[in-house]
Amino acid sequence: MVDVYGETERVLQDIAYFYICFLWRIRTRARKPEEVEADVTNVVKDLRVSEKPFSKLTFGELIKLVRTLNKELRRNKNLKNELFKTFSRNNILPKKQMEILNEMSKYRAPLFAHKREKEAVKRPDRKTCSEMVQTLEEFSRFINENKVYPKVIRVTYEVTNEYGTRYFKAVDDEEGEWTIKYQWLDPSKPYFMYSKTKPVAVDPIIIEKIF
Repeated sequence: MVDVYGETERVLQDIAYFYICFLWRIRTRARKPEEVEADVTNVVKDLRVSEKPFSKLTFGELIKLVRTLNKELRRNKNLKNELFKTFSRNNILPKKQMEILNEMSKYRAPLFAHKREKEAVKRPDRKTCSEMVQTLEEFSRFINENKVYPKVIRVTYEVTNEYGTRYFKAVDDEEGEWTIKYQWLDPSKPYFMYSKTKPVAVDPIIIEKIF
């Protein structure tokens, strides 16, 4: 059960990071990870979500961040138009998925509470835990099937054709193979990628994965 929550927290961190970098045009390539995180953290602070470094946000704070990003998209027409133009939707996560996260957040504290805490904490029973796991699995399917969560890719090799055009061969986290037309990618680093075309990614959104 704890593993399911940990994985969901990691997914939320990835989603928030990817869309903040995209919408606020934070450059990630050829920079130190701490510099990128500082820029992302500044966005989080400007949105009044938390004063913590981005990588230190808790499960509840990450939910609050995604909720705040949704509100900012409704308020800021430029950001909303940019998101819709690229991803054909008006939010990071829809209302139903946010409600799922809010409900799951209520049970996190009891599950992670230390046994020696003075106040007794009532943990969810086995039936509730089973329902929670099923709900979070449905959430995971939703974000993948609806391309909310970007592909994670690794470059396998670089190719230059007879016309001098350079492109990269890559594989994603599901072993899918890609041909990517892009200026430069470092084979030693993982990237988040969103592409409207497959298996040839033409003008994709690519953001270096630093967490």
